Amino acid sequence: MATISYYVENDDVTEEKEIKLDLGKEGKYEIYLLDKEHDGELIDTTSDLTFNLKPLSALLIKEI
Repeated sequence: MATISYYVENDDVTEEKEIKLDLGKEGKYEIYLLDKEHDGELIDTTSDLTFNLKPLSALLIKEI
């Protein structure tokens, strides 16, 4: 399990960041999103661990 967050102190920052996670092995993962619109909702099941994160968001990545 891994958690990634994109925290900014200035609310004027609106640019997304591309994040690529390498856990050192192949697998399938459930991706949960926590941000202004999502409350830890399952948003995807994938083996591609490349994400575009909005400011003030977090992902929970769970191996399945």
